[in-house]
Amino acid sequence: MLLNEFLKEHRKVEQQQNKIENQEVTIAELKSTVAEQQKEMGSVIARLKEQSAQIQAVSARIEVSKPAPQVACLSAVVRPLPDEGGNKP
Repeated sequence: MLLNEFLKEHRKVEQQQNKIENQEVTIAELKSTVAEQQKEMGSVIARLKEQSAQIQAVSARIEVSKPAPQVACLSAVVRPLPDEGGNKP
């Protein structure tokens, strides 16, 4: 009876060991995936910064190329319109 109980427990321990090994493999794979994604994010951020700089440069060129506002000058004096209805205040 004692041997059967020992063998039962021993099988449980072996199953737990296998489960732990599988989890360790999964953890290693996940760490690798995270490292890869961090590297990719770094390059995405670098491209985003580059595009932002390009957008700012284009915006600055557009701002410089806009014509200056022109002010119209009235040389004649504005005359009031004649009273059409004959109503005088």
